[in-house]
Amino acid sequence: MRSDTTARIARRRTLRVAAAVLTAAAALTLTACNGPDGGDSK
Repeated sequence: MRSDTTARIARRRTLRVAAAVLTAAAALTLTACNGPDGGDSK
């Protein structure tokens, strides 16, 4: 039963890490794309 719990925890951690990476990548992409344009619009 411990192995099942460990697997579940590992999956949750993996999903959290993946979500964090995707969020960070999206934020960097938006910042990179909108950085120069945002400065020009103001």
